[in-house]
Amino acid sequence: MTPLAWVIAVFLTAQTAVMVWNLWYWVGRRFIISDPAVTVSVLIPARNELHSLPRLLAALQAQVYRPVEIIICDDGSDDGLTEWLASHAAEYGVTWFRAPEKPEGWVGKTWACHQLGQRAQGDWLLFLDADIVPNPSFIRLLAGLMTDTPAQMVTAFPRLRPSDLVDGLLECMVGFIVFTLIPLQLSEKPHHLRTAFANGQVIGFRREEYRRLWPHQEVCGSIVDDVELARQVKRRGQSVLLVEATAEFEVRMYRNGWEAIDGFAKNSVSAAGGLWAAVAQVPLVALWWLVPLVFAISGELWAVGACGLTALLFGTCAKLGCLPWWYGLCYPLAMLLGEFVLLRSILWHLRGQVRWKGRTYRL
Repeated sequence: MTPLAWVIAVFLTAQTAVMVWNLWYWVGRRFIISDPAVTVSVLIPARNELHSLPRLLAALQAQVYRPVEIIICDDGSDDGLTEWLASHAAEYGVTWFRAPEKPEGWVGKTWACHQLGQRAQGDWLLFLDADIVPNPSFIRLLAGLMTDTPAQMVTAFPRLRPSDLVDGLLECMVGFIVFTLIPLQLSEKPHHLRTAFANGQVIGFRREEYRRLWPHQEVCGSIVDDVELARQVKRRGQSVLLVEATAEFEVRMYRNGWEAIDGFAKNSVSAAGGLWAAVAQVPLVALWWLVPLVFAISGELWAVGACGLTALLFGTCAKLGCLPWWYGLCYPLAMLLGEFVLLRSILWHLRGQVRWKGRTYRL
């Protein structure tokens, strides 16, 4: 084996070790769910979500443990959502308001969440994205965990429902990075900032802690606010509870592959740790996961083994998100899509601005 082959082999071995550790920790643990003894405020920031918000509100009506309130912040929608809320909010038993004009330096979602956090009265503030669809036991599960956990922040992992293969492979890439590169046990513990992780579709805070720290104000300009919120909590010596909730809710993030590409490009540089970290990751992605394909085609046995192992890891991550195993065979396409998204994100940042949902954010 060449030195390059040894380097790739060591990296994939480390990836596999992290994956095995995470499977042991993630799949093996069992929560004892108490009867809920806390009240929960459901808070929904929404901008141009007319296609998804009615599904979420219908699902919230069916909850066996009802939130004490459901509040929606309409963040400047122009797709008819404002008019829909004016006509249907009472039918769904929710209150809503339009966000005040966003100050300079704030991202729309963090501004909307900050407004919601000022109005909520529950013991826990549960921020939900409009594109999730929870099962009837969803709020009861979280409220039961919130009753007992010493954590200051709770987040949950969903069942993925992509719109098409491109969307699915990009969503699976996130799981691949998380489950093979981040030890989830350390993600929950205080102070381990490099392992911080959260899913912004479902984030809960204790109300007293939220009102003391105003975390969305602290991350007001962050495009990837969920990870920054988790870092905030861990930086203060507090813990984050990660919940495997694929049986409790699903999410359809994007309506098609191109929307998924834009959505992930919006986040990629920030998620990579900054512009130059993202630039460095472009050749690394090619080295770890695409270069072995070239050698495998030429018949190198070590490369065939490396490709097979990567396919197994990718397929396992797909299965953890309730996607098909055969996604593992598509990992080369996923890596190429990931490279394209990362390069697109780098270009946007070099240009100095990101555009999303009709807004332009200067970087």
